[in-house]
Amino acid sequence: MNNHFLTRNPIVFTVSVVLIFLFTSFIFFTYDRLVARRQRKILYTAIKSKTNVAMLEEMVKERTVTLETTNMKLEDANRKVVLASQAQLQHFACMSHEIRTPLNCIIGLSSLLGETELTPMQNDSIRMIINSGDLLLRVVNDVLDYSKLESGNVDIEIRRVKLQETLDSVIHLIEMKGHTMKLTLRTEFDIRIGEYINTDSRRLQQIMYNLLGNALKFSKEGGIVELNISLHSNVTMPERRRPNSYSPDDDKGAKKNAVKGNRQYIRFLVKDYGQGIAKGDLRKIFQPFRQASIETERVYGGSGLGLAIVTKLVNGLGGTIVVESEEGEWSEFSILIPYEESPADIQVISADLNNATIILVGNDKEKLCRVSDICAQFNVDFINFLSMKEMEAHLAARGDAFQDRIYICLVHESIYEAQIYKGASKDSKTVLLTYGPNYGVEESIGHYRSLTHILPFVLMKSISVHVKQSGRPKCTRSLSSRLNNTKAYREWHILVAEDNIVNQKVIVRILNRLGVNNVEVVDNGQKAVEREKEQPFDVILMDMQMPVMDGIDACQRIASRKDGHPKAKVVFVTAHASSLFEAECLKAGAVSYLTKPCTIHTVEDCLQKLANNESESLALD
Repeated sequence: MNNHFLTRNPIVFTVSVVLIFLFTSFIFFTYDRLVARRQRKILYTAIKSKTNVAMLEEMVKERTVTLETTNMKLEDANRKVVLASQAQLQHFACMSHEIRTPLNCIIGLSSLLGETELTPMQNDSIRMIINSGDLLLRVVNDVLDYSKLESGNVDIEIRRVKLQETLDSVIHLIEMKGHTMKLTLRTEFDIRIGEYINTDSRRLQQIMYNLLGNALKFSKEGGIVELNISLHSNVTMPERRRPNSYSPDDDKGAKKNAVKGNRQYIRFLVKDYGQGIAKGDLRKIFQPFRQASIETERVYGGSGLGLAIVTKLVNGLGGTIVVESEEGEWSEFSILIPYEESPADIQVISADLNNATIILVGNDKEKLCRVSDICAQFNVDFINFLSMKEMEAHLAARGDAFQDRIYICLVHESIYEAQIYKGASKDSKTVLLTYGPNYGVEESIGHYRSLTHILPFVLMKSISVHVKQSGRPKCTRSLSSRLNNTKAYREWHILVAEDNIVNQKVIVRILNRLGVNNVEVVDNGQKAVEREKEQPFDVILMDMQMPVMDGIDACQRIASRKDGHPKAKVVFVTAHASSLFEAECLKAGAVSYLTKPCTIHTVEDCLQKLANNESESLALD
């Protein structure tokens, strides 16, 4: 029927075919257009992408060049900063040298005048001159130290050292200074602290001297300054007891009392009972060139750098510092540094002294009680007496009930009576040890400057060693030899190499006052070398900067001389106050180093150490 329809209507059939063809053509045409458009779009995107990549590469290159230029500028700026810091440090060092040269005359001659007979008014004037000179010297030292710390030129040398030796010189200086101010230094040490500590001994001394010096400065006349040293485990800082406290670490976002593993720390605490510090000033005192108040700066003086220097040094030792204070009552500064040694073995000392009784004889009840507490903590038998006669009566009453024990007579040198000791030692085993500032009992086989300023373990171990060696005559002869050689340097022939006429007169007068009269003077290093080659000298006091030939070159030539008489010991006496200069001097062959300004006491200490070393070398030979 359909075929019949198409056959009868050819026009309709033709139109239908045409329409189908047109529709199919349209579809193909449209598809081709879409494909072409898509291809053009892909081609455009590809072209655009290449352009973008090129642009990005160009931008990266430009940024790289910019960064390289910036880095070069930063490196150049950093190099300029380093050079500027070094130049600044060199400037401060030169300024320190120039200031120390006239200070050597002021302080040196003042110390000589202070040793003469003066009227009360003259003595007071000399004391003010010396104090003013010391203040100026501290300011110079503070500025130089802070410049080194800021420029990163300060060295921290951590090594195993004897803690007692580190403390001795600081405590002795502070005690003498406190005596002139009618202040008392009271020390208290943990019995668990042993002989050694891993630290920078010189930097720790600098920290302690600064803190103790501040405590003296702000204390009231007749007051007490306390130094407490203790061990702490598993903490970086003991819990603060009061809210009125501050640590520079607080500003660094560090957690208070943070624990850094299972470690031990040693705590140095310095406390004074002066005017205290207001809560609002606690942060301020750690800032450089700042003090608590205008009144503090006006009354007490100073550079305001001390605590800024201490903070940097404490951080360099791996520690932290904290201040607590009650305004108008007291101030307390404590530092905590790592302690890597094992706690002292108290049981070993107790066993060594198990068969001994320590007889404490002294006229200070408070100190006797403190030493008695130490003996009790070490489980060592002890008896206290206020005089030798009291000791004699007590031993006589005991009779021979304790003949098998060893009696360690620990007597203050000022109340020692030889006859009583000889009588007591006839019927029992005795060991004589003394203490006091003068080292005046020749029969003693061991002497201590103080019993309360010694670490308990070091004191008890020393007593134990003396007991073990008490049967050896070598100990007594050694002490006797040391006492007899106390002023051996008076017989020395000393050469002074110094170009400054004023400094020549100062050092010669100091030597003459110490009893050294065989002194010669030359004004340059070349003359020192020639004179030393011609004539034997015991010691040469050598300046560093001199015309013709400097001190370093002269020292090296003297040290390298191989023929003739024994070479003289060279001691540098210079205004250069730097550890680098000191190391350079010792490397050149010197045996010691004195920093100007010199006083009669510093020169005497230096000569005495050389005499002691010489006598010990002879004893060993």
